[in-house]
Amino acid sequence: MSVIGATDKWFDADPEYKKIDTIKLVMKDGKIYRNEM
Repeated sequence: MSVIGATDKWFDADPEYKKIDTIKLVMKDGKIYRNEM
């Protein structure tokens, strides 16, 4: 996961908090897309 910039902080964060401003990626069908919306 660290290859795409993921950190342990993401997994330790409050489950209520889903928004991540530093990196917005969406995985679909095994492909990674950038979320520009």
